[in-house]
Amino acid sequence: MRKDADWRPIQASERFTVLDFIRGVALFGVLIVNLLYFFRISLFAHIVEPKQDRDWIDLFVSRFIEFKAFALFSFVFGISVAVQTERARARGVNPEKFLARRFLILLLFGAIHLVFISNVDILTLYAVCGMLLIPFLRLPAPALGIAGFALLWAPWSIYRGESIPDEAVMRAHAIDATRVYGHGTFAAILAFRWDETKNLIAPLLFAVAQRTFGLMLLGMAVWRFGVVRALPGSPRAARFTAPFAAAGQMALTNYLTQSLVFSTLFYGYGLGLFGRLDTGAATALGVTFYGLQLCFSTWWLSRYRFGPFEWLWRSLTYGRMQPMGLQSGSRIQTSRRFRYFSAKSRP
Repeated sequence: MRKDADWRPIQASERFTVLDFIRGVALFGVLIVNLLYFFRISLFAHIVEPKQDRDWIDLFVSRFIEFKAFALFSFVFGISVAVQTERARARGVNPEKFLARRFLILLLFGAIHLVFISNVDILTLYAVCGMLLIPFLRLPAPALGIAGFALLWAPWSIYRGESIPDEAVMRAHAIDATRVYGHGTFAAILAFRWDETKNLIAPLLFAVAQRTFGLMLLGMAVWRFGVVRALPGSPRAARFTAPFAAAGQMALTNYLTQSLVFSTLFYGYGLGLFGRLDTGAATALGVTFYGLQLCFSTWWLSRYRFGPFEWLWRSLTYGRMQPMGLQSGSRIQTSRRFRYFSAKSRP
């Protein structure tokens, strides 16, 4: 295919804000789960803790948020891949080459995040699953749906679980994690995190890769069937959903910001809160921080086209620096879109 000279990132008028809204809601779930079970304490301390010792917040998050937020993110990621594939073909751009470059850059982001900031990382997994989606791009919607359901529900699995540690290993590791993450230097945490990632986190990520890939395939199928495009819109509802859509539009920036802030708060080279907050205090912190991200995302997108990391990702993917500021017409449109709090706005 011949690359269209006008090939550029999606414009504000082309966005499906319902996807941004869903992504923004899922982002909150991911924040709460990561905060409670990775930054507050070790994941393995959470796994081995008896249910009778957990408070109602812990039980609620485990039952209704822990895996559902991750699943929702994966599903919307698949929809986004289908949208990008469709746009690339419509403009005479090879979608396989474009997405391969896009996912390789995401893999680089994920590797840096995983090694130097936190192994609470989904970027690497999504980049790898995204690369695996490329051979499926030309399949029709029914085939994508069948493949997705097969990966979710088939009795076989590409991962048998032999590498998941036993309870004694997890308890011992949780003790070490509290000591190192709560009191260690950056160098000590870096070394500990590398061993933890290689021996414990990587097998868990591999264990969820099949389900993640299946959800992405289902997301692609749903888009091809036209379900998302048929969803009704409501100006009245948009007044409530706009800040969540703004956060979802800047999901990469918000996700990385969460890791940077929480690692500074909880790790030994920062405030060292690891292992020192209960679930109530940590949840209050998470809700407050997410509220600030809603406000910041709304403010930022009323002035700029992309979040900071979204801008970097797109500039590297398209091979040229993308304009950051809004044009006057786009600024007015975006300002109206996110002016949900104005008492004068009407549906």
